[in-house]
Amino acid sequence: MAKPRTNEDKQLEQLRAQHFPRSRGRRWPAAGGAGWFKAPRTLPVLLQILTEKQVVSRGNPGPAYLELLSRVREAGFVVLDHPADHARIIGYARMRTWTDAMQQLSALGFIETKKSHNRDFAYALMVNPFIAVRRLHGQGRISDALWDLFFEKWTKAGADVPDDDEPTAAEPAKSGSRARPMKATAARRAPPRKGA
Repeated sequence: MAKPRTNEDKQLEQLRAQHFPRSRGRRWPAAGGAGWFKAPRTLPVLLQILTEKQVVSRGNPGPAYLELLSRVREAGFVVLDHPADHARIIGYARMRTWTDAMQQLSALGFIETKKSHNRDFAYALMVNPFIAVRRLHGQGRISDALWDLFFEKWTKAGADVPDDDEPTAAEPAKSGSRARPMKATAARRAPPRKGA
């Protein structure tokens, strides 16, 4: 079912027609077309975080994260049938580089992975990036300025802020309770700043 057009969508279409006449056929993405994917509006900040030396000790797992995002569907889950293809698509000459990137993304909390009998990485769960970034900020690995930028972009887009006690794979949910996402408010903004 097609998503209903909002007033903002209509306004943008009018502006596009005004500034780029006869552009309907060459714009991207095409209405109802395939070949593109959903991504968080915070993606530029996420990719910046994945280059920070306090976050990543070596390499840059950002391309591997972006490639996983390009494959994920509504289930939030990626089947890694051919790991060599994942490495090749993002320009890694060696499988080891992709494996290192996947290990880093998993250790940082951006993904959870499972192995199969013949592959170390057979499945990947895409974790809500807010949870991963909030945890890294709480550990002091992301500066307040970068956290503030991420939080501002996240909430301005209207995204939900998950509960602080969101369970991870290592911490199963308490029986009978589920973490409910909440809209962002100033009170739910962030872990307390150091020295505050």
